[in-house]
Amino acid sequence: MRPSTRVGTLGGMREEDASPADPDAVVEMSPEQIRSVVMELREGSEVGKMIAVMRPQRDVLGSTLDLWLDLFQANLFQQTAAASQAIAEAQARRRARENPPSGGADDDVQLTAWRVAHDAPAAHDLVQWRSAGWAEEILQPYREQDEGPVLRFAHRIMDAALDHLRGVAVLMADERLDRPPLALSRVVLDAAAHLHHVLEPGLDPEERLVRILNELLARAGEDYRAAMREGDRSRQDEAAEEITAIFETVGSRRPMHWNRQRGSLPFIGARPPFTSKMIDDLLGGSSAWTQLSGVVHNKEDDGWRIMLGLTLGIENPHKGQYIALQSLGAVLGVVVLTDVIEGYTHWDLSATREASGSLTSLWAAGAGMLDDTYRERAMQQRRDDGSSERLAVELARAFDGPEP
Repeated sequence: MRPSTRVGTLGGMREEDASPADPDAVVEMSPEQIRSVVMELREGSEVGKMIAVMRPQRDVLGSTLDLWLDLFQANLFQQTAAASQAIAEAQARRRARENPPSGGADDDVQLTAWRVAHDAPAAHDLVQWRSAGWAEEILQPYREQDEGPVLRFAHRIMDAALDHLRGVAVLMADERLDRPPLALSRVVLDAAAHLHHVLEPGLDPEERLVRILNELLARAGEDYRAAMREGDRSRQDEAAEEITAIFETVGSRRPMHWNRQRGSLPFIGARPPFTSKMIDDLLGGSSAWTQLSGVVHNKEDDGWRIMLGLTLGIENPHKGQYIALQSLGAVLGVVVLTDVIEGYTHWDLSATREASGSLTSLWAAGAGMLDDTYRERAMQQRRDDGSSERLAVELARAFDGPEP
């Protein structure tokens, strides 16, 4: 038997009588203890590699998300086209009676416009806004075919979110790319959170409209600030006119806030929550938003670089898992929106919902959330094929020498 070895606390072992507060404390480790630690580390490393292979890989996640988006967009079009059919047929009959026919291509019924049945919450809100005397130019601008400001906003945001999420799917499947799917995931998460904030179930109709107007004010305010920085007086005036028009529409209903000299963002009523708070309401947490900020703004820390395998020059087998984990929020955010949109519009999005469970389960597995199951499977496989036993024999020979 070899004599025991003295090892510092940084070695990962500490005897009970060693002071945790003393950074120079050392402990006595026997060869058996050292061998046990090495065995655990080696076994854990081998099991970890097996787990990395067992998880759904990036190409599978990307292609599955791509197919789910095909289904979702087809499901949306099925609903909007059905809602537009009667209007399109009536327009065709009217044009057929006219000689010469009136209207042109810009007046065609858009089958992609977001329209709803009269009993949907979205339709009820529009009725309430009109009854309350809100200006028609806010509710239904000339030749805008989405029914009301909320559906118009939702249509625009969903088009952008689904386009960006499609980018996540395509980039996720390309092993050469690490940061791009993460950067796009943050964009998707932003869009999903703001749309969820506007479509939140149970809102009073006026509060919902106020949230929409604050979204419009924020966009105009950003335009004003950009023009102010660039010294573009014409653009400043244009943005200011848009802001003023919204303020005039609101009138005395809610207090208005805007310090144009300081370039602050305008808003009505209570100050709108930050995007991080909206994400917390959407997903129950906003840590992904903060962590992805480092990628988007090129301020990633060493933890990111280690996870991506860029610090030690060693390929990290778990890199795909980390990328899937950090982009999971974007996927979940859009999946949650399908339920919210269905509730507000009364569209039948059941085909999308039925496929959403498989998508999120697969993505969660790729993100490491089934690792305990994979670990048990990997450890059992190593026991069955003798890998663990061979490793123990190898370490015994390394520590004790070959048997005489």
